Amino acid sequence: MLWKEMQSKPYGGFFLKMRYNKKRIQFFQEQIELLKIEKIK
Repeated sequence: MLWKEMQSKPYGGFFLKMRYNKKRIQFFQEQIELLKIEKIK
């Protein structure tokens, strides 16, 4: 699927947002894990 195609379709932006949010959530989870490890030290 082309980028322009995805943007032109009504659900394209939704899926892009979902993918973006997944990455953000993963990032926050990793940060939380790192903080836990730091506290244990």
